[in-house]
Amino acid sequence: MRILAIDTSTNVCSICIADDERIVAEYTTISDNTHTERLMPAIELLFSHLGAGIRSIDALAVIHGPGSFTGLRISLSVVKGLAFALQVPVVAASALEIAALQIPEDALISPALDARRQEIFTCLYTKRSNTLTLLEEPCSVSAPRWVALLPDSPVLFCGPGAHLYWDILRNHPFSRLIHPADLVLARTLALFANRKLLKGEGISGEQLKAAYLRPSDAEGKSGAGA
Repeated sequence: MRILAIDTSTNVCSICIADDERIVAEYTTISDNTHTERLMPAIELLFSHLGAGIRSIDALAVIHGPGSFTGLRISLSVVKGLAFALQVPVVAASALEIAALQIPEDALISPALDARRQEIFTCLYTKRSNTLTLLEEPCSVSAPRWVALLPDSPVLFCGPGAHLYWDILRNHPFSRLIHPADLVLARTLALFANRKLLKGEGISGEQLKAAYLRPSDAEGKSGAGA
């Protein structure tokens, strides 16, 4: 099964093509250029190096949130269009879940992304034998408030939000920071999607929705004035 996996939830543009459990092509850039400028040329480049067309894919995978509102809209729009044109299933995944899956240790894990407004997008998982159990639901929260909510047990923090607010998060006892600055998720996302698809858990492009966790700043201002 050939899967095209895409993540533009942060400033990282991450794309991967997998054949079952084998990664056959990968692209990652961290740039000030918009994802609109990078995404489609990068996809075309990967397939050209494989000597295959995009119609060779059997499924798509995408990070549907949380993260940058603009970045998510770009990747979701592309994936919806491709899913409709190619009539292939989609696996949508949380950036927080895929980030936590990248941590090799069994532990309490708190992945975090910058949510702006002095907050982070985060949640809390426990990981045992490569299986995640969600203990605290994804939310947008201030770093001091999140430290107060966490159990009095060692926690591994990861992701750009954790890096940004580490001076506060480190006040949690026995905490450690893993993968400090940038999240490259497409490779893990592709393998995650392959397992989901083998269980028949794909959706259609029409069913694909963003998981923003809160309105964008622009939408919030619009609602405040209504």
